[in-house]
Amino acid sequence: RIKNNSDVPLYVNILDVTIDNELYKRYVGELGIARRPMPYNERVNIVGYIDQVYINLVNLLKPGYKFRFVKTVVNN
Repeated sequence: RIKNNSDVPLYVNILDVTIDNELYKRYVGELGIARRPMPYNERVNIVGYIDQVYINLVNLLKPGYKFRFVKTVVNN
């Protein structure tokens, strides 16, 4: 169960990662990547962001495409 986030920002920014919460009914749990700034929607929680260096990869995604996040470790 994903509840509505009580910390309400004014906007969803480009490259913010979102997850639909229980207010979105059948879409609950769906991930999204903001491709443009938009007003905040109480049915969506912002759970992270993608670094600007990856914008070209994000721009390759089209509506309906599936994607996943892969955790990597960078050794310095």
